Amino acid sequence: MEEKSKLTGDINVLSKTDLDLVALALELMNTTSNEIIVYTNDYSMENLCSELNLKFKTLYKNGIKTKIYFEVYCPFCKTIYKSEDLNKCCERCGLKLKRRFLKKEKI
Repeated sequence: MEEKSKLTGDINVLSKTDLDLVALALELMNTTSNEIIVYTNDYSMENLCSELNLKFKTLYKNGIKTKIYFEVYCPFCKTIYKSEDLNKCCERCGLKLKRRFLKKEKI
């Protein structure tokens, strides 16, 4: 699960509680015959659930229509970093790293 959140670029946007909830849903999916659905209004959680083929529904707003992948980069020198480096400082120029849209896939 952690690898999938690195792949989508959501690793440092999701809280420990978010990741624990998704992990619990995955565990329940593998240990019960009941349909497991994660209810959330968090686009990053929806993105991760989509990557993990875990069903999700939104509560009060429209959910995501496409799976989004992000990359972490330095907005000044354009160096690309690993997704877990989000919010750290660039090793080359010292600017705070950000994430940007990389690609999307239909769900």
